[in-house]
Amino acid sequence: MNDFIFSLNAVLPIFLIMSAGYLLSRLKVFTPPFVEKANNVCFTVFLPVLLFYNISSSDFKTAFNLKTLLFGVGGTTLLCVLMSVIVPLIIKQNPRRGVIIQALFRSNFLLLGVPLCTRLTGCEGTQAASLMAAFVIPTFNLLATVVLARYSFNGKPKFTAVAKKVLLNPLIIASVIGLAFSLAGIRLPEAVNSAVSDVAAIATPLALLMLGAGFEFKAVPHNARALTAVLFLKLLVFPALMLSLAALAGFDKTGYAVLLCVFGTPIAVSSYVMAVREKADGELAGQLVVISSAVSAVTMFVLVYVSRLFGLL
Repeated sequence: MNDFIFSLNAVLPIFLIMSAGYLLSRLKVFTPPFVEKANNVCFTVFLPVLLFYNISSSDFKTAFNLKTLLFGVGGTTLLCVLMSVIVPLIIKQNPRRGVIIQALFRSNFLLLGVPLCTRLTGCEGTQAASLMAAFVIPTFNLLATVVLARYSFNGKPKFTAVAKKVLLNPLIIASVIGLAFSLAGIRLPEAVNSAVSDVAAIATPLALLMLGAGFEFKAVPHNARALTAVLFLKLLVFPALMLSLAALAGFDKTGYAVLLCVFGTPIAVSSYVMAVREKADGELAGQLVVISSAVSAVTMFVLVYVSRLFGLL
C-alpha cells in the first residue's frame, strides 16, 4: 500500500494540473489564442529560464554521473537510429515518417520528467535530472531537427539551415549557458538569483495548464492505427525495455529515477511546433502529444509502482 500511495503522490499532482487546464479551457477561461501565445512564451522564455536555473544552481561535480548520462543520451540516439531504419519501411508518406520517428524517441523530460524526478528522489533527483536535461534535451532537439528536415516534402535537408535551427534553439542555448555557469562555479547575486528562481517557478505549472488546455478528445479514424502503435511502443514497450536494461546495469535509485523520466514520460510538446514548422503531419503530431500526455498519467504511475515493488526506487 505504501508503494501505491508513493506512486500516486508522484504522478497525481501533474495530472491534476493538466486536468485543471482542460477544465478552464472548456469554461472559456483559456481561449485558443491565449493558449497559443502562452505555449510560445513557455518555450522561448520560461522553460529556458527553468533549465538555466536548475543546471546553473546544480553542483556539477557532485551530481555528475557519466554512466547515467551515457545511458540516457546513448539510449535516445540508438532508438532514433533504429526507428529511422524501421519506420520508413512501414510508413510510406514522408510527412508522417518524421513525426512518428521523433515521437518514438523524444520525451517531455523537462516539463514532466524533472518535476517527477524531484518527487521521486528529492533535491538529489532535481540536480541529477537537471544535469541530464543539459545533455539529453539538446540531443532530442538535434535529432528531431535532422529527422524532420530529412522527411520534409522535398526530402533534402539543408544542413546549414538545420545547424542554425539547432544553435538558435532556446533550450539548447539555456543548457549551454547553465552548464558553463555550473562548471565555472559562477553564482548569481542573491537578488538576481531570487528573481530568476521566481520566473523559473512559473514554467512547470503554466506549461502543464496549457498542455491540459490544448486537449481535444476528437476521434480521428484515419490516424487510429498510427496512434495506437506509436503510443504502445513509446509509453510501454520502450520504457520497459530501457528500464530493464537500466536495472540489469545496476543504477542507484537516483540514476534509475532519472532514466525512468527520460524514457517513460510522454511525447514532448515542442515536437508539435517543430513538426508544423517543417511542414510535416502536424495533425498527427498534435494528436500524439495530447493523447500520450493523457495516457501517461496511467503508464507513468504503473512504471513508478512496478519499480517500487522491485526496489528500484
